[in-house]
Amino acid sequence: MARTILLLHGRNYKPPAETLHALWTGAIRHRLERDRPDALPAFDAATVTLAYYADLSEVWLNRHRAERGKPPKSYDAAADIADREESIARLKALPREAFTRSEYVRMRRRAGLFEFVADALEHPLRLLGVSERAVQLYAPELAEYWADVHFGSDLRLRFGQYVREAMQAMGDGDELAIVSHSLGTLIAYDTAWKLSHYGEYRREPWNRPIDLFVTLGGPLGDATIRRRLKGATAPPPFRYPTNLRRWHNFAAEDDIIAHDQDIENDFAAMRTAIRDHRIYNPAVRRKKVNPHYGAGYLMNPVFANLLADWLVG
Repeated sequence: MARTILLLHGRNYKPPAETLHALWTGAIRHRLERDRPDALPAFDAATVTLAYYADLSEVWLNRHRAERGKPPKSYDAAADIADREESIARLKALPREAFTRSEYVRMRRRAGLFEFVADALEHPLRLLGVSERAVQLYAPELAEYWADVHFGSDLRLRFGQYVREAMQAMGDGDELAIVSHSLGTLIAYDTAWKLSHYGEYRREPWNRPIDLFVTLGGPLGDATIRRRLKGATAPPPFRYPTNLRRWHNFAAEDDIIAHDQDIENDFAAMRTAIRDHRIYNPAVRRKKVNPHYGAGYLMNPVFANLLADWLVG
């Protein structure tokens, strides 16, 4: 049995695809090596692909700024990569206990009440369910994705191509895992819905179930988000994806994007086994605590154990 893993990143500017792929797979491999070495051979043998769309995001973000009279943002890839490498190195040096509540609280206190807690609790995205304007200001890619115009369609098309290529390469008995982060969770969910219900996909011989569907730091629990998902206004038989065998959702404490941490209750009508995981993400980016950072999710022992069980299952 062969395993295929599709990794789908989140919003904002990103390093080149090859670099981000190496950072993410290196982060996962380190945690497996530390906690679940029994799964390392299976991980190394798996086909692991990063579904990359940051080039599309960069074009749209720069155009979005230009339309508002702002110059294009100067993205310093070298500085960003160095900061990501520093963050991952720090995460690698942390003991397993650093991902528990008690250690996370201690780290948060050391970060300073104003710097950390105020940013988390008073952030405008706390108004996500009642103020779409807050999302438009802080996370314009999310707002544009909701509009379901060219940007959202292009992202789903890009990811759909990755999914199709992965499924076409798989044989009988092979299994597929999709691991998505932040905005990527919306793209992954909507693509799964399209594969379930769009005629141009559901009859294709390559179309197959997704064995493990993982969402990290996503906003799918928010009511405003859910109203804009594919199928949200469809009759009950067509409202949800039907091709997800298992869905595990991870939400870190103080992650603003994943501020509604429970999705099991929101998607209870789905015929899919769903489990929520409330975790702690001690990542630091640009000298500040960043519980939304994708590599911090990937290096969490709970996620690593889930992936290891699937790899050797």
